[in-house]
Amino acid sequence: MPHVLTATEFSDALPPGDPVASDARWLLDRAAAYLQSRGHYGLARPLLERALAGEETSQGLDHPAVARRLNALALLLFDEGDPARARPLLARAVAINEATYGPDHPVVANDMTNLAAVLLELGQADQARPLLERAVTINEAAYGPDHPETARSLRNLASIARQTGDPALCRRLLTRALMIDEAAYGPDHPVVVASLGELAAVVHDLGEAEAALPLVL
Repeated sequence: MPHVLTATEFSDALPPGDPVASDARWLLDRAAAYLQSRGHYGLARPLLERALAGEETSQGLDHPAVARRLNALALLLFDEGDPARARPLLARAVAINEATYGPDHPVVANDMTNLAAVLLELGQADQARPLLERAVTINEAAYGPDHPETARSLRNLASIARQTGDPALCRRLLTRALMIDEAAYGPDHPVVVASLGELAAVVHDLGEAEAALPLVL
């Protein structure tokens, strides 16, 4: 980290578009990701803020590279326990990428998934659910109905369904996601194991404890 901070110390003063400045922003992003993975959110945040500010200066406010930086900073704030500050950053990222790629691009689906997680944390499941429904539709069209990325969207939507009191829908979504994951990864993959645990919990919620038990044994 001392080397990283020294290497990037003077990057803010470089002219916009300078390739060294671009390398410095990448380095700031990677250093922040390392710090975030170790729980050092307060140290990671200013690095991401510098990377975002540099990207905005170099690329303009509506460039997809800016949207990537917005996502990174928003997810850090979310991990830090500040979803309220993360929300406008992700909403802005969605708007940038919709304008850049169109409303049905997988990048937009990923942004919507991140925004939905923040909205759910803020207790706004009614606003999160349509975003995840759109993400499922986008990923089905982009990757196909049996792709692991579609399964991930289905699991996210299932989480909303469970938390909003619709365990039957949650069960259907998780069952479909499980079938996709088993076909893609095999029966013993960690993703499949996690899906089995989630499905077992929902089946138990529906009052079918005997049917839930084989899923986790």
